[in-house]
Amino acid sequence: MRGEGYALVYTPTGKPFQVRLDTLPSREVQAWWFDPRTGRSQAVGRLACTGQRAFVPPEPGKHLDWVLVLDDAARNYPPPGQNP
Repeated sequence: MRGEGYALVYTPTGKPFQVRLDTLPSREVQAWWFDPRTGRSQAVGRLACTGQRAFVPPEPGKHLDWVLVLDDAARNYPPPGQNP
């Protein structure tokens, strides 16, 4: 799912997947892993929006769903799950 200034990628199985960062309108994104089971997030880092990149959830495995959050780095959004 994409919106203005962000993209969310949900994985219900915790398996690795690829994202084409060059399809995002930003020059750079702040990437986060969000754990919908706990409401906590962990930073992946800032990434240039070029090419395709592989992502591996922090705890891969069946029934370990995760959300990869890609925020436009220029917007300085707070970590997912936290209020501004």
